[in-house]
Amino acid sequence: MKLISESMQEVALTGFDKVREPAQVPGQGCDLVMLCLSQADPLDENVRQLRMVSGQYPEAKILVLETVRGLQTFRNLLAYLKLGVRGYVTAFDPLENIEHSIRKVLAGNRYVGEEALEWLLDHLANEEVATYLTANELDVARLLAEGRSVSRIARETNRKISTISTIKRSILRKTNVSNLLKLGEILSRQSDPELAGSGRRALSKKRLGRFQV
Repeated sequence: MKLISESMQEVALTGFDKVREPAQVPGQGCDLVMLCLSQADPLDENVRQLRMVSGQYPEAKILVLETVRGLQTFRNLLAYLKLGVRGYVTAFDPLENIEHSIRKVLAGNRYVGEEALEWLLDHLANEEVATYLTANELDVARLLAEGRSVSRIARETNRKISTISTIKRSILRKTNVSNLLKLGEILSRQSDPELAGSGRRALSKKRLGRFQV
């Protein structure tokens, strides 16, 4: 906070250490709230804090600065964006990137970093991919993802092995995946409660064009 205030003297900054319920603290007028979250905390808790900030500052734009960990750096990003977050940076981003995100969001733009945007596009492409499968293909895809062999699926579904093999080739071609592990990841994301429901595809590629890096 101190570094940001020193380098962005045109912006008035106020810091607070803990998010409190809106009923406990009267909302104060502000243009932007930078909410610091951590992936070490459960996503449910981070979402709860985000909702409290939205309730306390309904007119403010929200920029999330997240301390990330592990290989899935941006795993919470989609959940935050669905809740109306206008910008997203990580604690490992350079100070100039964080300053850039603040200016962009204050100017009325949406902002995610270049790596986060690439992840988001790839994630949404994979999330949508199973919608291209027929009902029969989707049934076989789930069985394949569970580790069943083509011959076992043929027995269980009372079909020819050649028929299941053809369906498998079609599944891999349509989903553009090279192995069943990746297929399982795609299907599991589709059944993830955090990504399910009517808002799952709210962030279309058309809307992503509004994000700036």
